Amino acid sequence: MKKLFNILWMSFICFGIITCDDIFEEDISGDFIKVVYPIENEIVEGNSVKFEWNDIDGADGFNIQIKNNDTQVNIIDSLVSKTQVTFNIPLGEYQWQVRGENSAYASSYSYPEVFKVIVTDDLSNQVLELKNPKDNVYLNNFDILFTWLSINSVDSYVFEIIDSSEDMLIYTKADITKNNYLATSEDISNMEGVYKWQVKAVNNISESAFTTRTISFDKTSPKSPLLSVPENNLSLKNKTVNFEWTTGIDEGVVVNEVLDLLEISADINFAELVFSNETAKSPMKYEFSNSGSYYWRVKSTDQADNSSPYSAARKISIE
Repeated sequence: MKKLFNILWMSFICFGIITCDDIFEEDISGDFIKVVYPIENEIVEGNSVKFEWNDIDGADGFNIQIKNNDTQVNIIDSLVSKTQVTFNIPLGEYQWQVRGENSAYASSYSYPEVFKVIVTDDLSNQVLELKNPKDNVYLNNFDILFTWLSINSVDSYVFEIIDSSEDMLIYTKADITKNNYLATSEDISNMEGVYKWQVKAVNNISESAFTTRTISFDKTSPKSPLLSVPENNLSLKNKTVNFEWTTGIDEGVVVNEVLDLLEISADINFAELVFSNETAKSPMKYEFSNSGSYYWRVKSTDQADNSSPYSAARKISIE
């Protein structure tokens, strides 16, 4: 009976004025984190800064804040799961702090530690940051401007493209003096597939490691969707209509997610649309406001922006 009472009391507390998270999470609000690196007045050479601090019991994650010491504006405010993290930080003076968090409590922030990032000629520990295209993006245009952030003390950059299917280097360009490179279809033989692009920085005494991203080239359009319900020339008394179709199949070398565009119009030429949904999923219901004749069709588009032809349009009449 006592055990049953304890269970009922706990249930009352959980659904009453105190949440279950408050009960089962460890209270870390009085804890304090000690930082390991960088400490006060630390001088960091290069743009890659590794932040590290001691763990505390009961913390599920950590909120790290890095502030420009001149502007007092946060350049980073991030939640991480481990007790160390590396960020690319521009030249300048900064202060940083970190606290532990769980779903119910947060510790105090560590005391702000001031550090300075300065120029170095040694590129070996610096990290080159890529900008565009984004990682794991799908593209159907083979003429691409690849861009990255500049690094101090660099003489030039090396740009490479690797065929991921065979892990084979298919293109390299050295002595690039700008922080971008325009690659063309000839550079990658205009072939569909998954590729890696990577860049490293070089000067006369050192070089950085390559920084790599993945891109997928896809020029194959999905096939036209197949309409199922409602049938062509069907008359319906119910103004709420269920539309069903089969998404166009993607048969290219690079297969990716396909989204459907459902269009409904009172005009057979679809000049004025009654309804349009670019992320439609079959089946989809639509409620018509007025009686009359309507036409509907569907088009499929993949993540590389390759679109199928529209399906053949069907006519329905709403009585």
